[in-house]
Amino acid sequence: MTMSLWKKRTSKGSRVTGGTKARRKARPVGRKPLSREESVAQRAKSPSLRSRAERSEATGEASGVTSKGSRVTGGTKARRKARPVDREPLSREESVAQRAKSPSLRSRAERREATGEASGGTSKGSRVTGRGKEGSTGFAREGLRAVRRRGRGRTTARRKEGDTETSRAGSRRALRVFLAIFLVLSLGAMVWVYVFTGTLNVRNVVVTGNERLEADYLRAISGITPETHLLRMDTGAVRKALLAEPYVKEARVKRRFPATVVLEIREREPLLYFEQNGRYHLVDEEGVVLESRDAPVAGLLEGEGVELPLLYPGVKVETAVFSEMASLIEELPEALRREAWRVGWRTGEGFYLIVPATRIIFGSSSDIARKGDIAYMALQETLPRYGELEYVDVTYPDHPVIKPSS
Repeated sequence: MTMSLWKKRTSKGSRVTGGTKARRKARPVGRKPLSREESVAQRAKSPSLRSRAERSEATGEASGVTSKGSRVTGGTKARRKARPVDREPLSREESVAQRAKSPSLRSRAERREATGEASGGTSKGSRVTGRGKEGSTGFAREGLRAVRRRGRGRTTARRKEGDTETSRAGSRRALRVFLAIFLVLSLGAMVWVYVFTGTLNVRNVVVTGNERLEADYLRAISGITPETHLLRMDTGAVRKALLAEPYVKEARVKRRFPATVVLEIREREPLLYFEQNGRYHLVDEEGVVLESRDAPVAGLLEGEGVELPLLYPGVKVETAVFSEMASLIEELPEALRREAWRVGWRTGEGFYLIVPATRIIFGSSSDIARKGDIAYMALQETLPRYGELEYVDVTYPDHPVIKPSS
């Protein structure tokens, strides 16, 4: 009876406070009923709401966010806080400042934009003061729209920057193509002017290194004319034409822009001459016949005793006897060479040299310098005593033989 009476009193006379049916607790009938604020605080201290944020949210939900007596300020439902009923309502400026300090608006620029949007009103003239669920949601939507607009603006700026960079790259590419075409055309025009016109025709031929041959003669045999183009001139052909002259030993052809050709010549020097068919043929150290004259040439030795081909300018004497004779002449002492006037070769004696009043026998062409010195000293000592000598034999330089004339 007692148990049933307690259950009946509990079911009918007690007041149950709490959030859900699972958390309801029976309060004795004799206790004073809880006020609305105490009921809210009791639900906020429920163990199921662990964190402070959840308690605040529960406090906001229970303290009359949706009721008629209290006012809620803030941005979203998760950040709402209950304000006591007896507190003065926030002014418009305070509400705007509170929303501008919302954690969802991180940067200063976002706060300014949110402040401007909140203080300026909506598109239809209504003001957002943060009252109730609709004001908070509208403010959040406006902030989100501002962030989106700013994102779209940044994207548009990046696109414009990309378009500008692409345009600049295209302009640079077009400029390079234009410069390349201009360069090719310019080079083509220059080549055409210099190759196929008379701009680079030879107007001056300079000759250097010539002593015996005249410059006009060398210009004439070179084949260079005023119509000769400097670039198309065959330097090999010009050199070959110059070397056809027996006196020219070496030749170099150089171009000098804009219209000059330089001919560098190295001439041959006559060493001796041979008499053949009533003419006197000048020969250099290599055996090349340089020219033919009608009279002997003073200051040159006459050669004899050498087997010769038919001599004329340009022919070369190629025999072993002539090669040794040329070596002998080059190695003779200068004093003895000035006095000599003939050189020859004879079987049994070898090479000999004819000087005034005697004949010097050298034998072979070896050790010519020493044999020449001994022969010259013998002439200086014996000629004043004997006046004339039949020969001086220096075939063996350590035992020279001097034979006076009988």
